[in-house]
Amino acid sequence: MIDKISHNASQWLLHTTMLTAFLLTAMPAVQTTAQTMSEDKTETIVGSEVKEKSPADIRSVDTVIAAIGQAGDAAEKILLLVNVESFDIQFLGEPETIDGYKQIETAIADNESAVADMRHAMKGSAVFYNALDSHAVDIDKVVAAQITEDGAVTVYLLASK
Repeated sequence: MIDKISHNASQWLLHTTMLTAFLLTAMPAVQTTAQTMSEDKTETIVGSEVKEKSPADIRSVDTVIAAIGQAGDAAEKILLLVNVESFDIQFLGEPETIDGYKQIETAIADNESAVADMRHAMKGSAVFYNALDSHAVDIDKVVAAQITEDGAVTVYLLASK
């Protein structure tokens, strides 16, 4: 009799723990879903217009490579970012059309974990999720993000618009 009660208590504890873990992991998705329900999510969440820039707007591939090297720092800033002064989506183009792509590819490989952390942070950030989603940007194509002290954001991605 005691073994049966102990077994039932163990099962109850296991189920409760699993439910709690599930709910905790689902919270960012619930938050993001609630925030995406606004009619003009870009203006409400981001606070400024989201601008798209073409590959012709890139000043230097070195800027992109430096931003990739700072992906770990960007991930931390993304999670803390609440107010955005400006939000630019910089399309780099398709890999075969980018001058200096081999250097970008090397930088991504050297910072693979940090880039993955940055993308994960973007998916959990209402600001980034809504800004990128409003422009049909695949977060998995994002390779870097720059965030200045005054709240200017530039997101770089390997894609063409």
